[in-house]
Amino acid sequence: MKNKAMLMSLLGALLALTSCRDLTLPPVFYTLEKEQPLEDDRAFPDAVTVHRIVKTGTRYFAAANKLYTRTDGPSENWTVVAPPVPGAMCNTLEVFAGQVYAGFYNIGTGAGLGLWSAPGTVPVVWTEVADGDVNDVEIVMIRDVGGELFASTRASNVNALCHGDGTNFTAVTWDVAPGAVPITDVAQDSALNNYWVSAGPYLYMDTGGDFSSFDRYNESGAITYAPVSGGSNTFGGLFTSGTWLYVAASNGQLYRTDDGGANWSSSAVILDDNDDPISFTGFASPDPSDPGAVYVGTRGFGYYRIPGGVVTGTPVRSPAYNISALYNGAINCLLYDAGQSRLLLGTAGSGLWRGDHVSGSEWLWKQE
Repeated sequence: MKNKAMLMSLLGALLALTSCRDLTLPPVFYTLEKEQPLEDDRAFPDAVTVHRIVKTGTRYFAAANKLYTRTDGPSENWTVVAPPVPGAMCNTLEVFAGQVYAGFYNIGTGAGLGLWSAPGTVPVVWTEVADGDVNDVEIVMIRDVGGELFASTRASNVNALCHGDGTNFTAVTWDVAPGAVPITDVAQDSALNNYWVSAGPYLYMDTGGDFSSFDRYNESGAITYAPVSGGSNTFGGLFTSGTWLYVAASNGQLYRTDDGGANWSSSAVILDDNDDPISFTGFASPDPSDPGAVYVGTRGFGYYRIPGGVVTGTPVRSPAYNISALYNGAINCLLYDAGQSRLLLGTAGSGLWRGDHVSGSEWLWKQE
């Protein structure tokens, strides 16, 4: 009788587990419920650092020192893209005018090999961009903003930014150049069409639209809630969603403006488990059935969801259930694929993660 009672208890527990559909369960229970592992082997290495993910047509490209690609199909595997120079590595990408642009460097010497472009098809055939501003230099960051292709470069520890049409480039003009400070991101606000640049502890703004005067923004800190240039604060990603321009920072705060930077709102200082400010990275804005929500990555604490995009509310650390490699990971980049209702996260040291949309703010996460 005792054995029979134990058997019935075990059977009851199993029935309760298999009938459950609670996405907030810890991953071990969620995995048993769905009969699927958290790892979905798509031939992408699990322990690499993913610097950038882009998509053109139906094809993804991911820069993780080596360059990887696959289509957005349900069973496609990743393959390595041959570099333009044997042994060259890549950690920055962008899609511009239907072409994939990539910056390559020599793994042996660290020397920059400049900017290259290719159609977003395989086999990939690379063409070197001949313009002297982006040729045979280290390419740090590439962005398509407002119909202009921006590329930041570094030579002799001096950082510069140029813009162009993918073939011809012109250096932007600064009131005070960043110099040794790396250039992080470029964005355009939709209110006044100002262009913005984040570079270490500085924000720059160009109001003319001709990139002839990028001025350091609000260095005096006179505007209430404005992100202040200088000091120990370092700015991360810039992002435009609807009428709002968002700015991420390392001081545990998120900022947004919808009037070209005249007025700002900010989050409270968001702290980690040790009461240190969280350092925020880049943004994405998935909107399957979670209107207005904006997601932002962090360095070491997964990502946060900003409900309705309102930074003065309470950003929610995500995902709702704990996946240590993702939840505690540093998120370098985010890409929302609206066609597939899919969110891709590139991490530092934990590879690439794919979130397939379930409902609202719920995603089924798997490591590719």
